[in-house]
Amino acid sequence: VLFRKVMQAISRANKPVMRYSEVVAVAEACSVPISAIPSVLNFYHELGVFLYYSKIQTLREVIITSPQWLVNHIAKLLTPCGLEDQGQERRWRLLREKGILTETLYKEVLKHRIL
Repeated sequence: VLFRKVMQAISRANKPVMRYSEVVAVAEACSVPISAIPSVLNFYHELGVFLYYSKIQTLREVIITSPQWLVNHIAKLLTPCGLEDQGQERRWRLLREKGILTETLYKEVLKHRIL
């Protein structure tokens, strides 16, 4: 129940990215002990609700609270101008909506990025 309160409070903050210290403040406000916060974050990471990489030093202090936000931004980085309109609409939709990058789309993007 406490884990769910933390997740709901973080979701209400409506921030796609939060610092670990911000999550600690939310968790404390929900009466979750500080020692339980990594477990909460790992639990929701396993479910795909948040992205939390405690074992990667450069990402340890960052929690992506909206994986879809990240997928959308990665798609923008990968999309060369005009390429999205060249018969790959279904594959782009898969990337945007489900985070699935097909091999065909990957090769098409690389072909245009490298040349």
